[in-house]
Amino acid sequence: MDNNGSQPTLAQLRNRQTELVLALANETRTDRLQQYSDELEFLVKHIQEREEAEAAGAPAPSAGPDREQAQGAGVEQREDGVVIEPGSDLEADVDADGR
Repeated sequence: MDNNGSQPTLAQLRNRQTELVLALANETRTDRLQQYSDELEFLVKHIQEREEAEAAGAPAPSAGPDREQAQGAGVEQREDGVVIEPGSDLEADVDADGR
């Protein structure tokens, strides 16, 4: 199955889920823990919806606002679907590691 860039594949979503679980295990800052926890909760729900949609043969639901809409609001979105809000700690981390 080819991913044309419109939505991450289930494998990519599961990889991000693993990254978040590892980040939660190592993070000590409360605000970051909450951020990771919120993203993980959303991601798990989205994975379940995608799996159910694929099992039913329906098109997968969108993960949220499309890239153009998000960027139009001053919000960046990485290739893996993570939304980076202006002024967030994630934005500083992204700037630091160049993602």
